[in-house]
Amino acid sequence: MTTTSKMLALLTKFSHLLNVDRNMNNNQLIHCAESIVESNEFYMMRLEDFQTCFNLALDGRYGEFYNRLDQPMIFGFLRKYMIERDAAIARKRDTEQNNSIYDIVNSGPVYDILKEVSDKLSIKEAPEPVKFERKQDLGQLFLSEWDKLPIKSDGGFVMRIYKNHMFFAVNDYLSVRLMEVSEELREGVE
Repeated sequence: MTTTSKMLALLTKFSHLLNVDRNMNNNQLIHCAESIVESNEFYMMRLEDFQTCFNLALDGRYGEFYNRLDQPMIFGFLRKYMIERDAAIARKRDTEQNNSIYDIVNSGPVYDILKEVSDKLSIKEAPEPVKFERKQDLGQLFLSEWDKLPIKSDGGFVMRIYKNHMFFAVNDYLSVRLMEVSEELREGVE
């Protein structure tokens, strides 16, 4: 079965489940299926995504049908579904990255580097010296900074801004901050 015929089967089932006076005829369903498959807009969606979208539309999640079904309505449903899907993926990715940064900071080699940096920082004279009592304090400091950075949302992706640079992943931000602290320490030693 070709992708177009699978899409046509999904659309036909969807249209038959609706109780509307102005439903799509077979030619309209065929044209809509071809348009979806040929569209560059939905290339990243799997057939399961389309089925989920149609089920959510049947539940009324994407608005009223107003006693009709046509191609513009179906494309509207698909666009709304993609926005929700992309936001859910971004939230999941952000959660996974936030969890992994704690693992990275608390791992042996990273902890040793952070401990060394924190020891050197405590040697520097400062009005209020930073005391590192637990092994994740420097990592926690960086994570607290990360949480306070300005946020920019672009196409469903959330990025943080630090010194006019955008960071999608907290790991990249952590690397930059560690490099900055290392540079400060080298300048203090020289």
